[in-house]
Amino acid sequence: MDAWRAKSPFRAVGIYISGNSRYCGDAYQPNLSPGWVRTNAQRGWRFIPIHVGYQSPCFKNSEKSRVQKKHMSRDIGKARQQAKSDAVETIRALKRLGFGPGSVSYLDIEWYKRTKECDNAVLEFIDQWTEMLRHYGYRSGVYSSGSAAIQAMDEAHAGGRRGFTAPDHIWFAWTNKKADTDGGPYLNDAYWKNRRIHQYHNGDRVTFGGKSLTIDWNAMDVRGASAAPTPNQPPKPGERRCSSVANAAAGSTPVLKYRSQGSAVKRVQRALTLTGRNVPATGYYGRATETATWSYRKANGLGSSKSVASEMWAALQRGACR
Repeated sequence: MDAWRAKSPFRAVGIYISGNSRYCGDAYQPNLSPGWVRTNAQRGWRFIPIHVGYQSPCFKNSEKSRVQKKHMSRDIGKARQQAKSDAVETIRALKRLGFGPGSVSYLDIEWYKRTKECDNAVLEFIDQWTEMLRHYGYRSGVYSSGSAAIQAMDEAHAGGRRGFTAPDHIWFAWTNKKADTDGGPYLNDAYWKNRRIHQYHNGDRVTFGGKSLTIDWNAMDVRGASAAPTPNQPPKPGERRCSSVANAAAGSTPVLKYRSQGSAVKRVQRALTLTGRNVPATGYYGRATETATWSYRKANGLGSSKSVASEMWAALQRGACR
């Protein structure tokens, strides 16, 4: 890591942190620890956490592979339960390794031959995976071949698939050997801007600083998201930030509730953090934001609702910080 940090053009590295279908599980990665992550982060590396769990029902294992990947169920209800389990597993791994709220875990969905039934299972799996990660303050990424899950998600996004929660980041494999994030025929230019990774060349043996590795080359446009963001810090005991609360909450005042998304949600989250509730500013209104909202409303005599409406906006914008 030190040799490549000094001599290579790379600044980010993928790490396989979780999943029942990893080729390199924990037993094969004795050096992957919170200390290893912390040390290499201090030396300038950024990370792409990867989860390899259940695969499409249409995925074909290689008989020669040491690891036979598990398949998600064709039954939608069971597939969503499997996705929930995978999300919980990767969140635990993120926490264990020191990645805080706001970090991204990338779900690895290997290439599969697309059918309507398999696409449906994969999309429902991704939807549940994404919702669970956001619920706990993390962000969702999905890796797949451009012609498989990436194209399926792109079509779902473009077609407005009912109930589909698109991931925050996309990582597509298209080995055209062009170091850019153009999705070509697989990914609409309008979607996932500044939230893309392109795997453009695979299985290349390269040497930097006298150390050789076989790698997959990737171009990234994620605007710093490969590093675990530092959440806003709550006030110190006795410290009041009422004017900062008002500044953070300034602007439009839409009604916000569970599963709301967008810049207004981020404003509320930042304002609540300044009152000492420390809600990650993810832009997604999950359970943590609901709890913080309920706490703030009770403290300021605004009732016990878990939604943000006009009376709460008014309190935040005048700097009520209890």
